[in-house]
Amino acid sequence: KMYLKYLKAFIFILSITNSFLILPKVVNIRSILFLKGGNDFDPMIDSLMEAQILTDEVAKNVRTIAQPKFFVRIAERADAEGSASKRKQYEKLAADVTLALEGIMKVVDSKISDSRSVVEKVVASTAEAESGEFLVPLSEERYSNLKKVVRENLPACEDSAFLTTIQLWLKRSSDDGLEGMVTVLQKVMQAYASEILIKALPLPDQSHQTTQLFKSMLEADSDLWSSMLATEMDRAERSALLDCIHTAVEGVVLTKPNGSLEQQVLAQYLGEIVDRIEAIDYKK
Repeated sequence: KMYLKYLKAFIFILSITNSFLILPKVVNIRSILFLKGGNDFDPMIDSLMEAQILTDEVAKNVRTIAQPKFFVRIAERADAEGSASKRKQYEKLAADVTLALEGIMKVVDSKISDSRSVVEKVVASTAEAESGEFLVPLSEERYSNLKKVVRENLPACEDSAFLTTIQLWLKRSSDDGLEGMVTVLQKVMQAYASEILIKALPLPDQSHQTTQLFKSMLEADSDLWSSMLATEMDRAERSALLDCIHTAVEGVVLTKPNGSLEQQVLAQYLGEIVDRIEAIDYKK
């Protein structure tokens, strides 16, 4: 019981959505005028003032830099300077950082544009072959086709822009009340997570029933997990299956950038498996 609670809590922490990955909120310009920059930005400002390649430093610290308070602090430090030449250095820094951020955003926009065609291909794989309609729940044939297309395009899907585009489509579909498309896009993210895990994890021991069960769950639609567990998992296998998930967390999830969308999706996927295991606790 304690092991299960620990594993669930650990996965939950990893799967919490990072605010930077959510669409930015509309900024109230008036409120910016009254912001205080704060001394917390000073080490970063000092580092940028001395940086040899400013763009690289901005890219590595974009979460800290890309916010109004950072530029307010630069202005505060410039105002506090008695030297006109020093103030001009701060003004140049603010201008150069802005240009660097604009360049980074162009790269991000380009990646999202490139990923859109991959997303369209992957989503289209879930449509009915004859009618082209999206029917949910997905049939076994459609989910198998989805997995096949994700596997064939996995290098492109591993780019963070792929998941970012899926997230944007999910939000838009949810806002528009397109529940069927929300379900389809959730299945796409599940297929992505399963293929990443299948690729990264070692081949299962063919003689070990539990590792085979875990591999089968990764291959299957999540709608089938509960029935698979109910028929194939017993008390002894439950602990071994949790060990498989723990190995996946350590060997795959924790290797992804901390707080990244990739890490969140993988953690949520494995967390759902843990929830299903807990729901069928000792039924056999």
